[in-house]
Amino acid sequence: MQKNKELFEVRQYFDTYLEKKWVFDTREEAEKFYELMNNKRISNLTMYQIRKVSTNKILK
Repeated sequence: MQKNKELFEVRQYFDTYLEKKWVFDTREEAEKFYELMNNKRISNLTMYQIRKVSTNKILK
């Protein structure tokens, strides 16, 4: 049996290039990390984005 699990990514872009992404189990965790990273950014070309993703987990 497969079950979709929602995950949330925080993506870091430099200009339009995707540099890094981090995955979190809850939107709240992703939002806290987003705030932390966005407040510490040193360049106006660095941007962050939160995206919802899903995975297919096989349950036994």
